[in-house]
Amino acid sequence: MRTKISRFFAGEGQAASPAAPSGVAPVAPDAAQVAAETPATSVKAPAPVAAVAARGSDPAQLQRLGDQHYYGRGVPQNYGEALACYRAAAEAGNVAAMANVGWMHHAGLGTERNETQAFEWYRRAADAGNAYALKNLALLHRDGLGTKQDFALAFACAKKAAELGDGGAMHLLGVLYRSEE
Repeated sequence: MRTKISRFFAGEGQAASPAAPSGVAPVAPDAAQVAAETPATSVKAPAPVAAVAARGSDPAQLQRLGDQHYYGRGVPQNYGEALACYRAAAEAGNVAAMANVGWMHHAGLGTERNETQAFEWYRRAADAGNAYALKNLALLHRDGLGTKQDFALAFACAKKAAELGDGGAMHLLGVLYRSEE
């Protein structure tokens, strides 16, 4: 006995498309034809990120929206928009977003490169236990970027991040051990 679902997928019990004879797959409409038949007012432009953030969006949602802008997933890649989303999420307490704001300042993506700001945002995320931020704090301490150079703190941050499972921190820890020899 065939179930309703299996009959549906087999094509039974479906009305044939008026544009296509029975048993023939309908052809997708031309994009220009759809655009001509679709009123311009039916599609709304997305709200600016700042407006969305101002409405008190969920920090996890803002983090994901930042990722979409950062990677260009479903929207044009835009580091400025990504940073705005990450900052709003970070200020609302999202730890991953704090680390991402640190990275954006560290790399100069969507903003001017600013190691001092990177250090502060990484520190906030590291204080909350973010391994990625701890590893990047170790790099900043090692190189004296955004803070005073301090190999002991670099080692401590790398060790803690490695204990939390960050592979990059494990490598950095090996490099730091090697540089002591």
